[in-house]
Amino acid sequence: MLSINVTNIGGLDGSNEFKFTEGLNIIRAPNASGKSSLINAFKLALSGPDFTNFKNLNEFLSDFKDSGLIHIKLNGNIVDLRIERKKDGKVVISDYKSNFNFLDDKLTRLIFFDQFSEIYQTIISGDSKKFQDWIANITDIKLYLIAKTLIDNKESELKTRLAHLTEQEAGKKEILGEQLHINTEELKKLKKEREKLLQTSEDTELKSKLQSINKEFDKITKGLKDFKKKKTNISQKLLKLNKEKSNIDLKIKEDIEKLEKVKIELLEVEGTIDKLENTLIKLEDENNSLRIELNGTIRKVNGKKRTIEGLREKLKAKERRRKNQRSLFNYIECPTCFQPLDQEILKTNVKKIDAEIKSLINEIEKREIKINLNKSQIDKIKNKLEKAKTELPNMKKSLEKQIEENNKVFKGINDEIAKLETKIPEIDRKISDLENKFESIQKKKKKLSVNLDKIRTEYTEIDQKIEDKKEEIEVLEEKIRKLEQDTEIVQNLKIKTQASNEIKNHFQKKIELIRNDIIGTINDEILNCFTLLELAEINYLSIEAGTYELEIRRKLGRKTELLELSAAERTLVALIILYITKRVLLPDVPLFFIDETANAFDDTRFQRIIHYLAKEVNTLILTKNEPFQGKRGEIITQKNIIHSF
Repeated sequence: MLSINVTNIGGLDGSNEFKFTEGLNIIRAPNASGKSSLINAFKLALSGPDFTNFKNLNEFLSDFKDSGLIHIKLNGNIVDLRIERKKDGKVVISDYKSNFNFLDDKLTRLIFFDQFSEIYQTIISGDSKKFQDWIANITDIKLYLIAKTLIDNKESELKTRLAHLTEQEAGKKEILGEQLHINTEELKKLKKEREKLLQTSEDTELKSKLQSINKEFDKITKGLKDFKKKKTNISQKLLKLNKEKSNIDLKIKEDIEKLEKVKIELLEVEGTIDKLENTLIKLEDENNSLRIELNGTIRKVNGKKRTIEGLREKLKAKERRRKNQRSLFNYIECPTCFQPLDQEILKTNVKKIDAEIKSLINEIEKREIKINLNKSQIDKIKNKLEKAKTELPNMKKSLEKQIEENNKVFKGINDEIAKLETKIPEIDRKISDLENKFESIQKKKKKLSVNLDKIRTEYTEIDQKIEDKKEEIEVLEEKIRKLEQDTEIVQNLKIKTQASNEIKNHFQKKIELIRNDIIGTINDEILNCFTLLELAEINYLSIEAGTYELEIRRKLGRKTELLELSAAERTLVALIILYITKRVLLPDVPLFFIDETANAFDDTRFQRIIHYLAKEVNTLILTKNEPFQGKRGEIITQKNIIHSF
């Protein structure tokens, strides 16, 4: 049972209560009596809780009233809504309560059909673009759209960060490269000055010692560089092997997943094989039954043929006797009942039996065709069974072999990684030894003769400059390494951006698949409404998946456009599409409203449409105009609601 209490809403001043039963409810009343106000009250109350479909609420509150109330009750569920007029004249919703479990943002767009409905205005105008937009919007899937929006935002953030890092990378790399080049050139100059200083030294012995120390210094420096380079190469190789290890591990997991899927498919095929074998047995039984029936029919045909041959012999005998005798009372006996037969009756019987024989022969041919079809079907099923039994086990063996090979490669990489990791401590030890020697040589250099004080001071100053330049070069190299790390971050961001784009495409495809399923269901349901389609002389009505174009065909398959239909036919098309879309998207909603559109149809069509919908909808409420009978200005009451025509 559905009931509504309306106070000061539209043309319904004061408190007004209406009750509706399941099935058909017709509100019959003249114009300006509150029919549409009652429908609008339902529309406003059922559009909560955000009321985004109503930008102007002034039209809902009665003139010169400060507040209005709507109370709806349906099978224990209630909606309470209060609207008020503020001091500035604006009408707002001041209170709203509801425990309805089927309120949806598409609800009021799908259960109310009137001249202001989106679908009505779209179909009546014949605008195919607006119809495509309506279908796309009404079949939106919230969950996937939210996910797609989040991914779009993340993708935009990644692209912004990527552009910023790329710009920084380009500028820094050029500056650091120039600085490194300048410092390297200055270092070469300082080394030349140091060599020149050594050549001008007066103390040959000290010069020789200093040269010896410098040679050892260069040797240790070179050794340090070589070992560091070797360590770097091993580290890079380790990174590469670990990456290969991760790829192989991922591939093994994928192959295992494929193997599990194949096992599941194998089980499904075994089940299918059982079903196909049962089908095979049924078909063979059916063939045997058809052969038995065929043999019986053939026996019937032979019996009929013998009967007709006997009648024909009797007919020939009569002809011969009539030629030889002049008697007018010659007759022929029936071969079955031995009663006298007239010649015309005999010919009629012959024709009748001929017709029966032809009918039996046709039946024999049909059964032979069916037997041949069953044989062909049996052969196909056998081939399918044999193919399934051979292909899937081979696929399973191939995957198991591939997993075993990948495991061997995985083990080999692990062994190689272990060997490389054992070499690193040894290299670190050698580097440490060389660094100790390096420190020892530095100490020896400090113990050179006091006589070379001036030279040593200058040499030290040059060395200091060299060290400073080395430090500057190391700082620059460190900055370059960091820049290279930023380059890796840029590459990672590019990969993430690509992955984000792929995920976005996945969600877009998912949305299209679900939409196409919804469109397919809507089309199936529309075809089931052939009774209503016939009223518009339409043989076929369908929504194209993907493009959402509306295809309409008249009888004999003639394609037609919306604007070629009459206004009544377009109104009926809009009603069918809205009702079917509601039934697909909101199957649990037991309500459907039709307001101010009955005048588009003649009474006969209108009655057939409403009778059809009344069988499908739990509670159908519609309005219909009737001539004035009482005083003008009277508003509708419960008496205006009837449940039949």
